Amino acid sequence: MKLSVMNPDEVTAVVESRDVSVWTPQENATFEKQLSLITEGDPERWSKISDKVSTKTEGEVRAHFERLFVDAIKIEIGIDPTQAPIR
Repeated sequence: MKLSVMNPDEVTAVVESRDVSVWTPQENATFEKQLSLITEGDPERWSKISDKVSTKTEGEVRAHFERLFVDAIKIEIGIDPTQAPIR
């Protein structure tokens, strides 16, 4: 996964623009396994992953990835992703 630097306001905007659904440990494990098996360049990646995580839609799978990706960026730039944004 290639991380690019975003400023904290951009990070917050991305996170706040996503519906955050609750994921069980089993759903998350399946998601992570499929994420490692299905290549980033596959145009059907989110659809294929949602087929395996049958309780989540393609949109929920993509939003889950994007939320985790943003959390990784926050960590990389020194922001605790569990803390509320300072405004």
